[in-house]
Amino acid sequence: MKRSIFAAVAVLLMATTAQAGQITKLYSSSWWNAWYDASNHDGNPMCVMAAKFAWADGAIGRAHVKWTVRGGAFLQVWKSNWTLPKGSTVPMSVTFIDFDRDAPPQTITANAKTVSERSLISFDIRAEDLVPILGLFGDAEKMTINFPQGNEPQWTAKIDGSRKAASSFAQCIAALGITPYSSIAPTQPAF
Repeated sequence: MKRSIFAAVAVLLMATTAQAGQITKLYSSSWWNAWYDASNHDGNPMCVMAAKFAWADGAIGRAHVKWTVRGGAFLQVWKSNWTLPKGSTVPMSVTFIDFDRDAPPQTITANAKTVSERSLISFDIRAEDLVPILGLFGDAEKMTINFPQGNEPQWTAKIDGSRKAASSFAQCIAALGITPYSSIAPTQPAF
């Protein structure tokens, strides 16, 4: 499986400009997905890991970990019925609850910024934090997203499939050959 994912990413990286914008799914489960976007809205190749959410009122949401050569890693959260002004600051936290009951929950806190008219909020992930954060995704039993201000309830995501999604995401970054990110996943020969 690892070789087929790495081979698929390697083939994508050799794509011509005629194939720009091609999105290739690297992993998919009921909650988690990972894909490679040959050309995002800024024209840069991008690796993405995402979870999807749905609520009884029909609202949908997404949590994405994204990585681009120029922008590095960042986490974005979006919900279809949010109406936040562009440029707003949104305090939030992401907590990972581990399978090991003796392990304390690990929490990342940030002041996210709204970056679009659709109320997409985003915060940067420092390069040195990316590998540990991907480890949290892989080892956790559950992930919660909290918004301590306002009236947005806690989001809870099952982590089923997150280990494979995080591995596919890391291999996507490594396949781009960017250091120090190329050390995120074990290297393998391309076929």
